[in-house]
Amino acid sequence: MSATSSKTSLETSDQRKVCLTSQTTWAFFTYASYISFFFNIVAYPAHVILLPYYLIAILARGKPPQFLNKWVYFNSHGLFRAKHQEGEVWRDYWCLYYIYFGFILNFVLWLLAITLLSLIFTIFVFIEEWRIITNVMYRLTFGSWIKIVNDPEELQGTSTDDVTEGGTEPKVADEESEIKGKKKEVTVCPVCGVEIDSKTTYCPKCGSYIE
Repeated sequence: MSATSSKTSLETSDQRKVCLTSQTTWAFFTYASYISFFFNIVAYPAHVILLPYYLIAILARGKPPQFLNKWVYFNSHGLFRAKHQEGEVWRDYWCLYYIYFGFILNFVLWLLAITLLSLIFTIFVFIEEWRIITNVMYRLTFGSWIKIVNDPEELQGTSTDDVTEGGTEPKVADEESEIKGKKKEVTVCPVCGVEIDSKTTYCPKCGSYIE
């Protein structure tokens, strides 16, 4: 039973995605890193005191406390503008990692990035590779190792592989045309009532002529 539940939770985690758009990039390099560092430094003593409770709750329930998850979600979505799917959002990041270490690492990376951006030639690198840089910084900040996408449509899981331009599924249309074709090909004998192929001119049962 435990093996089945762990397998199910792993599959659920693998199916989840986080969307990081250009808004996340701007947030990283402007206000989010500084504000999150300030907020988390203020809350750090409380997190240190509550560490035993966090560990017990995670071991007992298999997930972080609700208010801790909301705090990290506020940082991820509210400050860094990351888009999350509905449901078990706590799977998208590692709460304990972020509140004790991730926000500090993010602030250091932010200072390093600001220093590098003062060099003119590095600006072009940031503009060209903003997706990779943003994805790496998010993973290092929140301890997230699930799939990261940069297009909001990918977050919704929309796909046009099985759908035509008109919005109908071609497989269903083919099946309907097959059924209609079969109905047209079947003929009923007027004498004995047996269904026969329309191409047949004589009934195989009674021998009647079929017009």
